[in-house]
Amino acid sequence: MKKVIRIVVGLGITAAVVVGSVSVMEGNKAAREAEAKVETLSATPVKVDEVKTGELTGQLELLGTVEANRVITVSSETNGRIVSLFVKEGSVLAPGTPIAQLDDELKKANLQAAKANYEKAKRDMERFENLAKSNVATGQQVDNARLALETAESQYIVAERQLKDTRIFSPSYGVVTKKLAEYGELANPGTPVVELTDISLLKVKVNVTERDVFQLKNGDRVEVSTDIYPNARLAGVITYIGVQGDRAHNYPVEVTIQNTSGQPMKAGMFARVHFTQKAAGQRILIPRNALAGSIKNPEVFVVEGNKAVRRKITLGVVQADILEVTSGLAAGDQLVVAGQYNLKDSVAVTVQK
Repeated sequence: MKKVIRIVVGLGITAAVVVGSVSVMEGNKAAREAEAKVETLSATPVKVDEVKTGELTGQLELLGTVEANRVITVSSETNGRIVSLFVKEGSVLAPGTPIAQLDDELKKANLQAAKANYEKAKRDMERFENLAKSNVATGQQVDNARLALETAESQYIVAERQLKDTRIFSPSYGVVTKKLAEYGELANPGTPVVELTDISLLKVKVNVTERDVFQLKNGDRVEVSTDIYPNARLAGVITYIGVQGDRAHNYPVEVTIQNTSGQPMKAGMFARVHFTQKAAGQRILIPRNALAGSIKNPEVFVVEGNKAVRRKITLGVVQADILEVTSGLAAGDQLVVAGQYNLKDSVAVTVQK
């Protein structure tokens, strides 16, 4: 009878252990399901599209920066104190426009003395030549007089130039963008006085991929557009194609355009260059609305596992709705095309169909 009781008790304990284990397993499973549900609820919903290659058709359009045709630092060519400044920042200058005047009192005195010495040397030369004709002066005396005349003439030319250099003139057309000296300052040869920027012509600098650069040549006609004048197309010409590319295999190309009073442009603006050549071949293309950054600092998000990863990319051809990516993405990447503006790097996402 005792043996039967022990068996019954043992079976009861075993059953209790089994029931307890099942309850723990069911509890863990429920916790995992609850945790997954919370994670799913906290994940950001996004839409993705697989990155593919395609042929880029239409005009080759590249975004660039407008730069001045040239920037000149106008400097003093002699020494002296600045007694007059005739320009200010924003002044528009033509070639030969006076910019500054240096103290010229000593230069005028030097010129008068040099001129007097030169006139005397000329008279001495004429006298010795006449005396030599009468055999009164020797050939050596004539040579010495000629040497003195040449020295006096050189000193006279130098003094005349030094006086002229006390007045500083504009060497070309341009706008004074910086005033680098002030009234009363002591100037020396090489002292900068103003920065002169010539914007009568403008240059648009763009970077062209190695696949496209060989389709271009100096002298090619192009069109330039800006957001400032969205309905206008400005005529441009390719004036420089670089021979050295950067690490992304892009080559600098310069396009020159005429700056007009009807549609004036400024250095530092963005502009789009429309090339007549078409960029053929297979390229990695993405929709423009997939950008998380700007055209200037392009970034996108790709989904890896269940997380969004931020990627910096390099752009090639920029069109209205399509962007060419030259580095940063590969065919097959899962590109976030909707919902990227709410994302941060490495956050959990759920992909919506």
